[in-house]
Amino acid sequence: TKGRAALNEATITSSPYAYVPKENMSDQEIEELYRTRIDETYRPYTVIDVITKVYRRSFKDDLLLYVSEHPEEFRNSEDGWNVSRIWINELQTVHSESVFFQRVENFAVDILVDGRMKIEEVRRIPAGFRHSSNIKIRLRLRYIFDLRPCKLTCRFDRAVIDEEESLQALNKDAPPLDKYLLPVLSAENYQQMATWIRFHYYPEFFGRDVAVDPEIWIQRLGHSVRYAAFPENGALGEYFFSFGTADVIDAESGEVRSENINPGAIILNRDVKDFPVLRRSTLAHEGTHAYLGKYFFLLQKSHGHEYCSYMCKRMSAKNQTDYQSPLERMEIQANTLPRYLMIPEKKGKARAEMLLASYGGECTLDNMQKLVADMAAFYGTTKTMARSRLMGFGYNEVRGILRTVNGNLVPAYYSTLQKNEVYSISEQEAIREYAENPEFRQIINSDLYLYVRENGCFCRNDSRYIFFDHEGRPQLRRYAREHMPECCLVFREEDEN
Repeated sequence: TKGRAALNEATITSSPYAYVPKENMSDQEIEELYRTRIDETYRPYTVIDVITKVYRRSFKDDLLLYVSEHPEEFRNSEDGWNVSRIWINELQTVHSESVFFQRVENFAVDILVDGRMKIEEVRRIPAGFRHSSNIKIRLRLRYIFDLRPCKLTCRFDRAVIDEEESLQALNKDAPPLDKYLLPVLSAENYQQMATWIRFHYYPEFFGRDVAVDPEIWIQRLGHSVRYAAFPENGALGEYFFSFGTADVIDAESGEVRSENINPGAIILNRDVKDFPVLRRSTLAHEGTHAYLGKYFFLLQKSHGHEYCSYMCKRMSAKNQTDYQSPLERMEIQANTLPRYLMIPEKKGKARAEMLLASYGGECTLDNMQKLVADMAAFYGTTKTMARSRLMGFGYNEVRGILRTVNGNLVPAYYSTLQKNEVYSISEQEAIREYAENPEFRQIINSDLYLYVRENGCFCRNDSRYIFFDHEGRPQLRRYAREHMPECCLVFREEDEN
């Protein structure tokens, strides 16, 4: 198997250890193999779990072995003294460290450890002099994995004493990986990753201001794309990193039939097939799972769990803030990387500037709505993706476009608020704020502001800003939506942690 190959069918079935499932298994065994997808109850294994529980490595024993073979690396005295004996009195695991962009057949992980050692040293000239000392240590134990599914091995490589020799120090441009081997990405990392993907998988388009088709990336990764009927509400795609089943749509007859799916397949909900923009965004989402999650999926395969696929669903606002769960973090990354990939940094900024200039250059509500629509149309993305990318470019004025509150899309409004500030809050949030915030309660009891449910905002009770519809419900006038700082309360979202 190829070191940089994606986790696909060929990686597993084209090895000397492989088998063809349908030819070598009973019906019951096949059903067991092709059966279960990851869901919210799944508890992934960390890289330390795999090293200690699957490969039965002992960090203390491995360090002792290395010390016995390389005693001089731990010498605590000047020249002329030699290490005679070393004891490891204490060893504590701190965390694991690794980096993206590694070959799967030679994948390195550092385990940072703290400990205490006792070192006995002897001096040959004059003979007979010896002394011992107790020292604190902080070093890294390096393990090398062969993550190819046909291999799945792990060996201890060495102790890394020098901080400058750590994986992260040697690979400063590579995003770090967490304990699940998922990348930890900042905005800068997302941009670097998107640039790398464009350069490596779209060489014919690199440096050009053109829309890219995510399916090309997926095909060049070695994955297949099929359509299926999904029973789950809100599920748009599914990535199979092992053997599973899906209700696939026959391309010729259109009939639905249950099929066994092999590793590397990306299955799209048939409902997205006739909607090019939704199809492209879903493909980019699934491609991100396959690309950024490859080490994670291979690590889980090392543990031999029975899960086969990961189905992607629209996330609730609550789930989007859960950064502790690796599955939720995978969803956040798959929702984020596509906009960097599909709307490039420099060319995208230049196009936004050009479009705005063509509208007259003013950041009005109408112009911001046109900018979002035109950017989405040119790059073949959803308006939501274009809006998010424009905010990243510094166009805060689009922040009030395509907002949702109380389960509905809010009429667009002009906003230059900061990231943690909002005009719109749900009725439930408003009730809680009223109960808990005396200052807010006093303002509302004064009748100076009314809650406009359609916009989810508290606006000044003034005919310049509010009118009442035929059912007597307050509505924002267009002037109010264009001058929100003038008439609406601002809420600041605070981190509860």
